[in-house]
Amino acid sequence: MEVGQLFPWLIGGVIAQRLAELGLARHNARWIRARGGFEIGREHYPWIVLLHVSFFAGMVAEVRIRGLAGLPVWWPALALFAASQGLRYWSLRSLGHYWNTRIFVVPGHPPVRRGPYRWLRHPNYLAVMVELVSLPLAFHAHWTALLVSMANAPLLALRIRVEEGALRHPARTRLEVRGEMRGGPSSLKPSTSPAEENERTGDESPAAPATSVAQSLSATSSPPVATASEHSGETT
Repeated sequence: MEVGQLFPWLIGGVIAQRLAELGLARHNARWIRARGGFEIGREHYPWIVLLHVSFFAGMVAEVRIRGLAGLPVWWPALALFAASQGLRYWSLRSLGHYWNTRIFVVPGHPPVRRGPYRWLRHPNYLAVMVELVSLPLAFHAHWTALLVSMANAPLLALRIRVEEGALRHPARTRLEVRGEMRGGPSSLKPSTSPAEENERTGDESPAAPATSVAQSLSATSSPPVATASEHSGETT
């Protein structure tokens, strides 16, 4: 099968899939906020959106400009893309309502430790990394695969650093979001003891665990804090 026969249908289907996921993310965000969750890492989210828009635009442009429509589809790369989709939706199902394209912290909820999160710390982010390489390569869009992957690396590193900081210091993250502290998540340094953090937040009991919804943080030695997100969703 030639690229020109499959490319429009598959790319159109993946774009429709992403738009449906944005709707699911908005639904999950309402569910999370209703349970006291709050968003972090807003500053870099527009860059993630731009990256994924550029990903699809780059593939379309490269296939047309380089005249790749007559080449045969590279099936090994397409098979790898299908496998990454399986891992991503396994992650999404495991996270449930905590999955999101943004990063949310949900106080009082432990990290998700089921599904692929039993073995991998960020399976959803891994799946997205593979997608960004394998889908363009299936259609010989080598430049798109290279440039988008290079742009994704620092954004993904920043996103993971934000989530990890929220999991390690949920009380301080809450203060930063309220505007009582200055500096981003990257400035969260373990310079204070749990007792000092409790005194700073006015809590008499230990800081409540938080859950992050994004690319779920799996069960390692993480504290009972859940984050929710994804790069398309994981920290819980």
